[in-house]
Amino acid sequence: ILVFILGDLHIPHQCNSLPVKFKKLLIQHILCTGNLCKTLAGDVHIVRDFHENLNYPELKVVTVGQFKISLTHGHQVIPWGVMASLAQLQMQFDADILISGHIQFFFNFYVYVSSEHENKLYINPGSATGL
Repeated sequence: ILVFILGDLHIPHQCNSLPVKFKKLLIQHILCTGNLCKTLAGDVHIVRDFHENLNYPELKVVTVGQFKISLTHGHQVIPWGVMASLAQLQMQFDADILISGHIQFFFNFYVYVSSEHENKLYINPGSATGL
């Protein structure tokens, strides 16, 4: 199973499309933390940011394979970047993985694992378009 985790696309407002290297992948699931204007695969899960389409939920929990994944744009995490705030949101949804966006510059996945937080995975995908 190939799961594409991305966020803060801003397509077509700030960028025309995703980089070609992403389009060539055989993607089965997409989990997006907001700012999405086009879809790419049949199974797309989107959450909205604070000013996006109100038809998208602010928080969503999906199951992919054996993993329960909580997806949020990230503006709800207060204070942002504090592990206790992320852990509280993850525990609220009893998810194995919390994916949170809201950072619009690229950086590697942020992964936090500790016995205090029950070995849960926290990911911030940054921006797939670099904007």
